[in-house]
Amino acid sequence: MSRRVKELEKSFKKSRKSELFVEHHYKNYAGNFPVWVAMEVTSFGTIAKLYKNLKEELKKNIATVYYNVPYYYIESWLQSLTNVKNECY
Repeated sequence: MSRRVKELEKSFKKSRKSELFVEHHYKNYAGNFPVWVAMEVTSFGTIAKLYKNLKEELKKNIATVYYNVPYYYIESWLQSLTNVKNECY
């Protein structure tokens, strides 16, 4: 099992008691979560890592279509925001 999947499972378990939609999916869908639920419980740092690990073509597509910037800007922004968030804790 990949490290990212383990991080995601940890996030689900942590959110199970505090987030009703997570508990709903455990009870009604045997723990099969749609992407939107996964993103709701995923840490910002994990989202930054997921983006960084995408294929370059997909990163370019996301960056240009949605933000009209080079993909490496978004990579840098996500990492910078993660660092700032972590410093604030």
